[in-house]
Amino acid sequence: MKIKVGDKIKFLNDVGGGTVAKIIDNKNILVLNEYNFEVPVAMSEVIISQEESSYTQVSKTVEQEDLIPAEPIEKEDVFYPEPDIVDDNNDVNVYFAFVPKEANNIVNSDFDTFLINDSNYHVMYNYITNKDGHYFGTDAGVLEANTKLSLVSFKREELNDLPEFVFQFIFYKKGSCEVHSPIQQSVTVKPTKFYKENSFKENDFFEENSLIFNLLEKSAIQNDLDQLTQKDFKNIIREKELGSKRPRISTKRENKAAAAAIDEVDLHINTLIDNSKGMSNSEMLEFQMDEFRKKLDEAITNKTNKVVFIHGVGNGVLKTKLRYELSTKYKKLKFQDASFKEYGYGATMVFIK
Repeated sequence: MKIKVGDKIKFLNDVGGGTVAKIIDNKNILVLNEYNFEVPVAMSEVIISQEESSYTQVSKTVEQEDLIPAEPIEKEDVFYPEPDIVDDNNDVNVYFAFVPKEANNIVNSDFDTFLINDSNYHVMYNYITNKDGHYFGTDAGVLEANTKLSLVSFKREELNDLPEFVFQFIFYKKGSCEVHSPIQQSVTVKPTKFYKENSFKENDFFEENSLIFNLLEKSAIQNDLDQLTQKDFKNIIREKELGSKRPRISTKRENKAAAAAIDEVDLHINTLIDNSKGMSNSEMLEFQMDEFRKKLDEAITNKTNKVVFIHGVGNGVLKTKLRYELSTKYKKLKFQDASFKEYGYGATMVFIK
């Protein structure tokens, strides 16, 4: 086989090879080796690489006009769902809801759960459950703006052994938007909630009264909660223990008089204001705290015996804030959990006298 410039060759009596750079004469060639040095070599000491030879032979049979150019691959655009925009709904609000399947028989009903995106942002969500320290990824995806998603259903007998619900969120919107930090929130639901019809409230998302948790509420006053010291918590526990040891009123007449001297204040935001849309979490909390201070001051002025403040369980934010203020600004007043039978864990009784 005739050697020509450009052929790939291998050395017969040495390791390696190279490319023919020049034909010196009928017996000698100049080879560019793998180190980019040109070395003279006798033609009798080299052999054309078989791989190169095969390639060369095949390539000669292919005419340029027979080559079919590859079609360009179209680049897909990133998918952004078109949001269902609601005016004046630029805050991010996500809720977790328990909706009874039998609205007229809540205390015996099974329940459906929903994740609600009440904002103009899309939400990338991760839904996890935690049972005795064992985490289980349940669902993940994108919840479009101003929509709700059915998650899972629970039988009545399962409500006494619910897991902790853990949610992670990232918010996004195409075009002009605000930057919101990723959120992680946990919800623990007390079984007693499902045995009290007043736990289920009228709402904007379902025809049925539902048990709804604001999954972004905790972060709104995180700085206030960080100011609670261990000493503050010990004082709260001590006050609760002292309150539980107070002597009971023994006679029926005294019991009736005491009952008549108890005021009840519901601090749920939907009982204090007709429409809370447009209010931030911190604004709603401050509105509730203003109502608490107002009613407590009225009770002190009127020398009311006791006041029960219904704050609900939820994430415990309002309860913690309320009790912190009692232990710091109203140090002379005693307080404890209100009747479990009537309020579950969702109310605080304050002793004025």
